[in-house]
Formats: sequence, structure tokens, C-alpha cells
Amino acid sequence: MSSPTWLDESFFEKALKAYEKDDDLKVIEVEVKSILDQSEPTTSALFSAKVSYNFTNRAEERSSKLVVKTPVITEELISNVDPLFDTEVEMYTKTLPAIGKYLLCSLDERVFFPNLIYHSKSPNYVLVFDDITDKGFAKEGKQLNFENSKFVFSKLAKFHACSMLVEQKTNEVSDYKQGMFRVRPDGVEHMLSSISKLIDEISTWPEYELYVEKFRDIHKNFHRKIRRLYSVNTPSHGYNVLNHGDFHFRNMMFRTDKQGNAHDFMLVDYQVCLWGSPALDVIYALYMVASKDTLGKHRDNLLTHYYDEFVAAHKALGIREKPPTVLDFNTELVRHGILEMIIAVCFMPYVHVDFSKVSMEDLMANGEASKDVRREIYGHPDYKKAIQALLPKYLEKGFLD
Repeated sequence: MSSPTWLDESFFEKALKAYEKDDDLKVIEVEVKSILDQSEPTTSALFSAKVSYNFTNRAEERSSKLVVKTPVITEELISNVDPLFDTEVEMYTKTLPAIGKYLLCSLDERVFFPNLIYHSKSPNYVLVFDDITDKGFAKEGKQLNFENSKFVFSKLAKFHACSMLVEQKTNEVSDYKQGMFRVRPDGVEHMLSSISKLIDEISTWPEYELYVEKFRDIHKNFHRKIRRLYSVNTPSHGYNVLNHGDFHFRNMMFRTDKQGNAHDFMLVDYQVCLWGSPALDVIYALYMVASKDTLGKHRDNLLTHYYDEFVAAHKALGIREKPPTVLDFNTELVRHGILEMIIAVCFMPYVHVDFSKVSMEDLMANGEASKDVRREIYGHPDYKKAIQALLPKYLEKGFLD
């Protein structure tokens, strides 16, 4: 992907002047290149920029490495750009700094989100960040082993606890009400199509008639189930935190030692944050952060670790309400258990997709070409093996009712 013509010296000079609060800043040279991983699903374009600049009243010359994020605006996405962009700007300029303060001061925890340098909606939607790859952070190419998953679940627990304290002090965190499926209603239609494809596939398997009927009923009542899933808990029916909303290993960057053990962490992409049950992030993390092997062998350990870390942070922060009990936490997981099915049916199959060959927009569409791709995905031997192991568990737990 080529860089936009407006990512020029004039743009970066305006951005850095605003950040440095110095009108004497002058950009000397800019090098911009695309850093988008074509194998990953995305609705944004990413560029790295090396910017050399000086100050007219000083002799020194500086150089900064930055990352520029701008939405890929398609006809399908144009109506959704504003809420996605506004949520991310609000998070980076207001909510994340407040959370970061408590991470540092009360939990002695490093801040784990990149520094926002500049943002603007006109004439172009754009966010500019410090380039954290320059500090040794890198993405993982696959889902995580047990130790690194524990590391991430600990970070998530502290993020959730800090969000409760910020809400207690400001009553503003609960304003995040968009979430992935409210911002992108076409996502719900995509999931309905995915469920249909699973029904088509399991209809060919011997002795799966019960599951076919269960999924037909889920398909029929899916909109109601989604609304209930993403509803805010009332005080008498659970507790709420700020959910990242897309807590996926692809939205994380790590610094690791030579053995691959993570010792530092950055979480990016705050477009679909949502005030609601912690189960939304926790269940998502089980399937989209932990590897299949880690989930199979250490699910209970990860959940216990998250809960213990959350309660410890809750107490250290001095949050007014009592921390939730183990029963409270487990109740949230059970009440939102249908999310496990949704992830397994609508997200897990795409682990086998090479997004350098198939775009996310193609998959989200409802044409014959996208239907053919999804048909092939749901018949993949690895996915068949995984879903056949999961379906009896979902049936037993009532997640298919």
C-alpha cells in the first residue's frame, strides 16, 4: 500500500508543533512507508515515519520514529468511521491517561499503551503515535503459551480494576457504549452467515442432528441474544468494567527475553471499548490470546489467575465497592457463555485464512465468492477437529440454549 500524498513534511510539522508546543519547529526530512501486515484482518492503514526536524531558535536537530494510523474508508465502513475514531481518541486522550496514573501510582505497574502524539479528523482521519518497535516491542506471530498468557491475563485484570476506579471517580467510563457489534451491524450479519455455514457443514456429519437444531434456533434468535450479551449489568445482576472489546493477540506487542518469555507488553487498538461484563474480554482472551494447547490444558488456571490479580488490584486501588466473589466472577462467565460459541463459530475458523489473499471486506460481504470461501473454511480438517471437541462442552454448559 502506498502512503497518502498528504503524509508530507507539512503534515508532520503541524503534528509535531502541536505536540512539542513550539512554533519554531521545522521539519527537514520525512521517510514514510507502509507497515501493514497484509496477512491480518484490518480496517486501518498503518505507516511508519522517520521524521528529522530542528528548531529555528536552536542549533539541535532531532529525529523521531512515528506510526500513523488512518482508516481505510470503504463504502461499507463510511458510516462507522466517526464512532470508531471518536472512541479511540477519547480513550487515548482521556481514559487511558487516567488508567495509567493508577497503574503507575497504585499498582507499581508499567503503562501498557503507546503515546498518542497527534490526532485530527479534518481534512483526514488520522492518529500519530510513538513507534514502540524502536523500543524493542514486536508482535507475536501466533497465540500464546501458558506463561505468556498468564502475563497477559494479569495485565487485563489490572486494566479492568483501574477502569472501575476511574468510573467511581468520574462516572464517565460507563459512557463507552458502542462496542464492536453496535458500531458494525454488518458484523452481526456476517456472524449469522457464519452460523449458517456451520449448519450446512455439520448437517453432513453423522449423529449431529441435535446440534443442527440447536444452531437453527440460535440463528433465529441471534439478534436478541447479541443485545442481551452486550447489555450493561445492573447492580443487582453483576458488575461492569471497561472492556477493550477486541482483546486479541494481534492487538498486542511484547518485549521478550531470548527464551521468548514476555516481560513487557503494549495493548493497541481501542476503537470498540465497551462498559460491560468483564466476561466479554476474558472469554475473548481465552480463545484469541491463549493457544489451543494452552486453553485445553490451562483454562481454569488462567481464569483463577485473572480473578486473583483482579481482586488484588481492586483492594490495592481502594475501590469503594467490595470486590466480586469467585461466584460473582463465575456467574458472569456462565451468563455470557454464548460468547464462547460465537467466537468458536464466527472467529476461530478464520485462523486458517491468509488475509494477504482474502480481504476482510470480502469475507464480510454476502456475495457468492465470500460464501464459497467460508464454505471451504468451515470444512477445514483442523477446524472440524476443534469444533467437534467443543460442541459437547457447550451443550453440557447450556451455551447452545
